[in-house]
Amino acid sequence: MKVNFFIVGPPRCASTSLSSFLDNHPDVCFARPKEPTYFCPDTPAGYINMPRNITEYHERYFSHYDPLKHKLVGEGTPLYLMSDCAIQNIVDYNPDAKFIALARNPIDIAYSMHATRYRVGNTHEDIADFEEAWHAQADRRAGKRVPENVVREAVLQYKKLASIGSQYEKLFSIVKNENIHVVVFDDLKKEPSEIKKGIIEFLGLEKNPHNEIDHKEVNASWKSEFSRNLYHITAQIASISPWKPRLGLLNKIKSMFLKTSKRAEMRPEFRKQLQLEFQSELVKLGEVLGRDFSHWK
Repeated sequence: MKVNFFIVGPPRCASTSLSSFLDNHPDVCFARPKEPTYFCPDTPAGYINMPRNITEYHERYFSHYDPLKHKLVGEGTPLYLMSDCAIQNIVDYNPDAKFIALARNPIDIAYSMHATRYRVGNTHEDIADFEEAWHAQADRRAGKRVPENVVREAVLQYKKLASIGSQYEKLFSIVKNENIHVVVFDDLKKEPSEIKKGIIEFLGLEKNPHNEIDHKEVNASWKSEFSRNLYHITAQIASISPWKPRLGLLNKIKSMFLKTSKRAEMRPEFRKQLQLEFQSELVKLGEVLGRDFSHWK
């Protein structure tokens, strides 16, 4: 068995929705959980005991593989696109691997990722304000202002995370064009049926009329700083407990402390600053994909 397709990100571009869609296809064996992160050792998770070799990777994430049933095997790790080595590692592992690459306004990627990391807990992000976290990137590269016991320190570099023009240049320089299928977030929101059709054709799968791409981006925040800290303590205890609670149980506890809310608007002046920061990335992305992204502001 070899994994033969990868959803490679960036984060916050509907990789979970696409992974769920493909996981529900009867001909696909999809990684469980969906993000093994095996091929990106430069963005280590910290709390995960990573597989030591490819055999352990297969056994841990694809134990449900059935050669009589599954025609394709896939996984969805968004950080592979940010990683300096993951794409080459994947091609070295499987030269014929196919890649579903996602794209979104880089400002929205960075802003959404910060909100997600802060919501997850203190070991992911401990600065509540995105603008402050953005300006802390240089300090964090120097090892300062980093959360205690940080998980994926590399992802605190929000500019690199969202520099999709450079990431796409690297992707297309390593992978054959015919093995890359691009999904733009805006298109997915407008025409999910067309995106579904394109993915099915790219992977050579049979049509499954009962399986749709269900994408609903829900913004949530903690009910209070107290509830956020209480959940963080609960998760820390769970991580060292001899009785390992299932992730679903922790998620249920988390849901008690979260509320659906609209994300606060970014200061217009700061958003303009980010437009300038990412301008060259949009030019690169447009050149690689032959598409104009100047409307992303």
